[in-house]
Order: sequence, then structure tokens, then C-alpha cells
Amino acid sequence: MEDQDKVEPDYTKGFNEGYLLAQQNPELAERLANIDSDFIR
Repeated sequence: MEDQDKVEPDYTKGFNEGYLLAQQNPELAERLANIDSDFIR
């Protein structure tokens, strides 16, 4: 069960970067969020 509670460091970093981007430049964050891509980041 503990393995399910762990979050990958790369995921956390990307989440935090997205949060900061949304605060600083919400228009750009929205445009990036709408890109259709096979890549996670």
C-alpha cells in the first residue's frame, strides 16, 4: 500500500512548474494545456 502513496519526483516537479506558470502567465498555461501530445510533460 505504501508504494501507491509515493509520488514520482519528476511528477511533483512538473506539477509545481505548471502551478507557477499558471500564476505568472495563465494565458500561456492554458495554451500549453490544450496541446495534444503523447508526452506527459
